[in-house]
Amino acid sequence: MSVLLLCRKCLAWKRAESGRCPRCGASLSADRPDPPRDELEAAIGPIETCLGEVRVRGDQSTGPASLYVTEQGLLFIPHRLEYRTIEGSDATAGSVVWTIAELFFMPLLVLRLVFRPDDSRVIATAVPRKAPFEQPGLPADWLMEDPGAFFIERTNILAIRRNWRGRYRILCVGHVVVGFAPLASGSSFRQKLESLAEDEQWRGLAWDIS
Repeated sequence: MSVLLLCRKCLAWKRAESGRCPRCGASLSADRPDPPRDELEAAIGPIETCLGEVRVRGDQSTGPASLYVTEQGLLFIPHRLEYRTIEGSDATAGSVVWTIAELFFMPLLVLRLVFRPDDSRVIATAVPRKAPFEQPGLPADWLMEDPGAFFIERTNILAIRRNWRGRYRILCVGHVVVGFAPLASGSSFRQKLESLAEDEQWRGLAWDIS
């Protein structure tokens, strides 16, 4: 099986198909080194705000992720795992609702509950990654470290649309479509997107999010 590689052009982790990125068509080979950190920093730009927590759908699915607006586009960062051990009677009390396939990027991680002879158990919880604004290079580090992370440059986005079920689609050049849905109910996420649509740099997109 081919390995995941970080495409220098579209800044997404993909498996090469005939030596090219299946998303943008750029040359993609394990023989080429990953882009340097300063190049990624310049391409992504500083973080401006967090729109909220989402679940990405389709072939770019990462499970729960934080959606950040940066100076240059949209950055999807999967939640990280926090592990906790439950000891003794607490380990068997109640039930643990834990859908593995929905938590994380399955090609990379197989998550499971680990039972021990002393009735202790290790459980994993998905936790959003927070980006301190005083650490502008952190998003580039996340992108390099987590193959579930990906970035969409603003100039490659044609439209952002919302359907009647409250799910969104980002339509990009090259017939690339990224679908996602907010994890939280309510109007907060849409209000943030509406504010973004009024921003001078984002106003040129085709918006249909009412």
